[in-house]
Amino acid sequence: MKSKFTVFVRSFWVMLTIFFALLLAFCIAGASVANSYAGSINDLMGINPYKKVQSADSGDSDMEYFKSDYVQKDEAGNILTQTDVDEETGGRYTHQVYDHKAMRAESERVAEQTAVEGSVLLWNDEIEGGEKALPLASDASVSLFGIASREYFPRSGIGRDGNARGGRKPLFRAGG
Repeated sequence: MKSKFTVFVRSFWVMLTIFFALLLAFCIAGASVANSYAGSINDLMGINPYKKVQSADSGDSDMEYFKSDYVQKDEAGNILTQTDVDEETGGRYTHQVYDHKAMRAESERVAEQTAVEGSVLLWNDEIEGGEKALPLASDASVSLFGIASREYFPRSGIGRDGNARGGRKPLFRAGG
């Protein structure tokens, strides 16, 4: 009788261990999937994790998370604000008045600076011995800086993936 009870207890603990191991694996996999699709899950359930909740008795309050550097200012240099009413809750909230022209001008300045810094100007000047640098000799080597010239970054659209890049050869193999 004792041996049957021992077998039962042992098999019970084995089954319980297997159950909790499977539950743990399911929770780890489920958390990973839920984290990847958090935005879609929140939309499906009607959850807005970025909304500030304002109680009815709090009055006007600053409802902006991120302050802009491009806001309109009055003659004294104070930032202009505007108070609006939230259509869903009826609560009032105050926000900065943006200077859209200044934002556009800064965006254009940054775009131009990025284009200038990211461009390479190649001159075919004479080098030693009066020869020109281009065209390169067939045995010449060129140094290419940047990891994307050698490696592929999955799902990024850069690097040496023949399928995603239209079957092009990687730069380090282009000569051969």
